Amino acid sequence: APRAARRTRQRTRRAARRAMTANAFDGQNNEYEADAEARAEQKMLFQPVRKWYADKRNVSLQAAHGLFPAMWLELGKWDGWKAVRKAYLKFQDTGEWAGATASAAPPPPVAEAP
Repeated sequence: APRAARRTRQRTRRAARRAMTANAFDGQNNEYEADAEARAEQKMLFQPVRKWYADKRNVSLQAAHGLFPAMWLELGKWDGWKAVRKAYLKFQDTGEWAGATASAAPPPPVAEAP
């Protein structure tokens, strides 16, 4: 009897592993993971993007997208999130302000003559 019970448990575990593996590649799990990843990114970026967005050098961005949401949970529903996120990440890479015009940019450094 104990041997039969052990075999039954082993078969049950194998079947459970096969079911978990089959479900791991289901489209619903991928959607859930993508949604969770997007929410985690929004939560992480909320404060630094909010501070950056409020800067007076982003006036054109503010005019195009309106007020920044008060809570990170609202970022996914905000129409301007994708564009603002893209501009913020570009600023992180290049230091270029989203609302800066050519006249507002500092002049290039001039090499001194020896």
